[in-house]
Amino acid sequence: AGAAVTGLGQVGAFPLARSVPSPADSNFGDITIGPSGQVMVAFQSPISGEGPSKLYVSVDPDGIGPLPFGKYLLAGSTNLGGFTSIPAQSGNTIDAEVGIAYDRSNSVGRGRAYLIYTTGSNIYRADTSIKLSVSSDDGRTWSPPQKLETDTVQSSQFLPRLSVDPISGDVAVTWLDTRNDANPAKSKIDTDYKANTDAELWGIVLKPVSTGEQASANFRISQGASNSRLARNSIDFGDFLGLTFYNGKIMPFWSDNSNSTKDNPAGSHRSFDMYTAVIRDPFAV
Repeated sequence: AGAAVTGLGQVGAFPLARSVPSPADSNFGDITIGPSGQVMVAFQSPISGEGPSKLYVSVDPDGIGPLPFGKYLLAGSTNLGGFTSIPAQSGNTIDAEVGIAYDRSNSVGRGRAYLIYTTGSNIYRADTSIKLSVSSDDGRTWSPPQKLETDTVQSSQFLPRLSVDPISGDVAVTWLDTRNDANPAKSKIDTDYKANTDAELWGIVLKPVSTGEQASANFRISQGASNSRLARNSIDFGDFLGLTFYNGKIMPFWSDNSNSTKDNPAGSHRSFDMYTAVIRDPFAV
């Protein structure tokens, strides 16, 4: 459902919701508005079981206008189903966590749609990865998937989040990452002598150029590592992270029980708090 916004606090009425064409057993979606008012929805299907599954998008070409969402289009595939278990998220599981965002800036990337998702290895269960694909034609075609993390060990990357700076067009992606806990015997962050259970928040920024995207180095955001097993809750790290990116400033939002700020009432590696940070765009002049 959509409504017109004409100013601060000036939001029109939401009409009846529109259906999005989709296969049966579809869920875990995201939504974005393009520079011409078009609306793209992305989702995963099927979600039952541990995978594999497909990633689809559907576009409403005039947003809140009279036209409906178009037929769903294949955007990618993943080895993960809707409920895949990894060591860092063994209780709550993970899915592809597909994310979608348009570039509404006046950069060379204006009109590009960015799609991120999690996929997994058929060889090693904890070895998951974050992939990015790009469309310049409203989802009809997509670039080959690009791996975003640059670690060289079998580790878990999960719960990715995506945001595009509407001023510069630069793209920020964050995710939880166990690369520094892949080998507990050599890990400086290990809390439980188990591999791939301690996660840190990592990120990357991509700058649109005429030939594609220029990627920054991976960078660690969280100051400490968190362990959901030690929190002993029912949802582990949760189902989603948060992220916004505006005018060169990146602000993620994530579950953290490292107590790196020394003010978690429960102490270290127990109940989760919600953390945030402000990161400067590495491509900003």
